[in-house]
This record gives sequence, structure tokens and C-alpha cells, in this order.
Amino acid sequence: AASTSTATSTTTGTTGTSISADVAAQVKQALAPAAAGAQKVTAALAQGQARLSSLGQLRSAIDDFQTIAAGLASGKAASSSAEAGSAADTSSKLQSFVSAYNTLSTKLQTLQKGDLKSDPGLTQVTTQLAQMMRDTGGSSGAAGLAKAGITIDAAGVMKLDSAKLSSALAADPAAVAGLLAPNGRGIVDQLGSRLGTLNTTNGTVGREAATAGKQVSVLEAKQAALTKTLTAQASALAAFYTQQANAGNSTAPTSLFDMLA
Repeated sequence: AASTSTATSTTTGTTGTSISADVAAQVKQALAPAAAGAQKVTAALAQGQARLSSLGQLRSAIDDFQTIAAGLASGKAASSSAEAGSAADTSSKLQSFVSAYNTLSTKLQTLQKGDLKSDPGLTQVTTQLAQMMRDTGGSSGAAGLAKAGITIDAAGVMKLDSAKLSSALAADPAAVAGLLAPNGRGIVDQLGSRLGTLNTTNGTVGREAATAGKQVSVLEAKQAALTKTLTAQASALAAFYTQQANAGNSTAPTSLFDMLA
């Protein structure tokens, strides 16, 4: 719409032509209902873009965690001390896992407080994590992590007890290394793989991101169309009101549509 100025006698309209402040005010008033509708579309677009951005951050966080988890998984499940690799290597990998888990958990909490509050995709991710960390079955699951000194505190932060890990490695290095077993046999790989499925085309997060992207595209097209229409209407009105003012005729069209017909 045409811009207005109360400090000067003229202002520049949408066509770049100087018009009087009175004309600009008339244009603004005439276009107020249409402009209000355009503002609602703009607000909806901003919200959609923010949500799409947050979903993108969620997908990236999952991808990063899955990549790290897959990289930490050893080539084969250890069945003896000799196959388990060095205790130092296993310990280092588990420390990296704890760090990656906490990075993901922190990101999830941040998104939960922002544009993805109560979002079903984010809820699914946090539910998957919680369910797997409650699993107490098998030495390669959450129970195995606990035996190796890896637990989650009340705030959701994963902790590693170095002394307990050292004891577990000394007692049964193969069992501890099994936590890093590939192909879903160890909990590290399981967590990464299960969360990764949520990011696929058919996964909860993947579908949400695709839907949000389509919604944003629709709103962007609608906003562009409204902007084009309002610009044309403002230019036409500015020319009409200027012509009326120059002719000394204050008669205005009964409606915007009548004037543009």
C-alpha cells in the first residue's frame, strides 16, 4: 500500500510518484480491510517458517546423533577380551556417546520450549529415547549401560561414572564393548537407528517437515499474490484520489471494487 507521512505535504507512493499526504491517508484507509487480511497471512507465514526451521533443526540433530552412534559402533560384536579391543578405546567411545546423547537431549529441550512445543514429531523422538533408556533387558541395553556406569539423572542428563566404567571393563570388557555392537545389537546403534527412522520420508518427523514445507509454500504464494494485488490497488487509488484533488472534486468511489471496476 502507499506509504504516508504526517510530517511532510507529500509522500512517495507505490509507483514511485510523489503524492500528497492526504491522498496517502485516503489510500491507506481504503485499503485497511485488505491490508489487515494480508497481515494475517504474513503472520501465519512467519509462524510456519519458524516451525519449519525448528523441524529442520530437529532433523539435523537426529542425523548428527545417528551419524555419531553409527561411527561408534564397532565392526563386530565382541565375544572375548581379545575381540573387545582396548579398554581405553571402549571408554573413549562411550564418553563420546554420552556427549552426543546430551547434545541431542539439550537440543530437544530447547525446541520443546520454542516453536515445537507439544509437537507430535518431537514428542515421538523424546518418547523413543525414554523408552529405550528404561529398557532393563540384556547386557547390551540400558541395563548394560547402567552396569558400565552410564545413567541419566533427574534432569535428563546422561552421566558417566569413570570408576564404575573402569571396573566393568576390567571385569568383562566384552560385555561393555557389546554396548557398541553394530546392526542393532548394541544400545548405542539401536538408539541412532530407531531415531533415524523418524527422519525418513515415512517417519513422523520426516512427514511433518514435508507437510510444513508445503504449507509454507502455499502461504508464500498467497502473500506474493496479495502484495501484488494491494500494490496495484494502491497505485490505482492514489491516481484516482490525486485526480479528484486536482479537479477540486472530493467525491470518492462508493467502494474500492467500484473504483477498480
